Amino acid sequence: MKSWRSAIAVLIASAFAILVPTVLVVGWDFLSEPPSGDPYAWLRLRNFTILVVYFTSAHVVLLGVPSFLVIRTSRRVITWIKSAVAGFLIGAIPIGLFTLPLLRSAREPSGHLKDGRMVYETTADLWLHWIGATGFMGAFGALGGLSFWLAWRGFARLPSSSTFPDSPDETP
Repeated sequence: MKSWRSAIAVLIASAFAILVPTVLVVGWDFLSEPPSGDPYAWLRLRNFTILVVYFTSAHVVLLGVPSFLVIRTSRRVITWIKSAVAGFLIGAIPIGLFTLPLLRSAREPSGHLKDGRMVYETTADLWLHWIGATGFMGAFGALGGLSFWLAWRGFARLPSSSTFPDSPDETP
């Protein structure tokens, strides 16, 4: 009975770890550019939401839950700070590793047009942008890890059904 309760707690916590960052990322995107008369804005928002759910689910299922299970089986105490730090790393490391090759060396300056003129970025600018983007995704991962911990902890603290009487007349 206890193993089923633990499995359900992990499933519920995983759902929260997927839902909270998804709502925040989609809400952030929606509020940064609200639709103004665009007939396809809601379609793009729906497609973006599906994409975010896929990526968030992959992070939770492939990285988050196995990390939780490894820490849990090692009999270590899982605290909110450990969950937030693990979530930050799970959110930041994949995006950081995948975008790292996009950084160019100072010998190959990258440029883009801004206000009709070519603007060259230095290596320091690229690194600062990379650190900011990686940290931004890590923050969403930290929120996912924290929401996982809160849901898991909250479900674990609920009384089991065996402590409740079958009828109102019975006393536990």
